[in-house]
Amino acid sequence: MSKAVWFGLPNMRRISAGFLLIVYFFLFSGCSSIERMQCAMERMADNTSVIASVMPTMGWGTARMAYNSDVMIQKIDRMIADLERKGKTVERSVENYAQTFVDSDRAVISNLKGIREELKQLRPIPVPPSGPPPTKPEADAALQARFRDLEARLNALARKIEEVGK
Repeated sequence: MSKAVWFGLPNMRRISAGFLLIVYFFLFSGCSSIERMQCAMERMADNTSVIASVMPTMGWGTARMAYNSDVMIQKIDRMIADLERKGKTVERSVENYAQTFVDSDRAVISNLKGIREELKQLRPIPVPPSGPPPTKPEADAALQARFRDLEARLNALARKIEEVGK
């Protein structure tokens, strides 16, 4: 054998051995990564089966929640309709109640105006110079009659005010 071949052969063995080591390294690392990928795929398949087994329960729960929300919506609609209907009657009641107060106050005002007019009439009226002045007993009797009439009206007005207050 020639020296060139003989010297080249061990170099070829070293190169081919190094090349084989690299190939084996990639082969084994590829196998280990394939093995890791296979383990990951098996875990994903297991997790998918767990999720698939839980799906009917989740579907049932979702259907139950949808049914309960429909029932709640119906109840809320009924409550709103009741409130609208009751609101109108309550509004009318409040208006009627307020109107009775206004009417009562108007009646009190008109009675007070009548009393004021009568009090104006009780003021001493200037006596015309041509006629004789009224006698004291006649004037006192007329005054007493007016006072009794005013007192009766004031008592009636006080009773009305007490009724309105209740």
